[in-house]
Amino acid sequence: MVDFVGQLIAPRRPVWIGVAHGGVPLEAAALAKELSSRYVVLHEQIRELQSSIYLHCGPRALGAFVYPVDELGFTPHPPPRF
Repeated sequence: MVDFVGQLIAPRRPVWIGVAHGGVPLEAAALAKELSSRYVVLHEQIRELQSSIYLHCGPRALGAFVYPVDELGFTPHPPPRF
């Protein structure tokens, strides 16, 4: 998954990342750590999949979201943590 993202987004760019998982928090944290080693992560969130998505993907699903923020024209502020 990290290699696929690397084909789309050049390494060392400033990004926001999100990792969604289906009940595998250790694998999700490892995925986030690997992404963090390739990009300049300005904001990171790891969350369990919502129930409607979980029903489609199933247990042990992982999803990575990487959004480059260096071409936005402004510096986004991370949302508050709950």
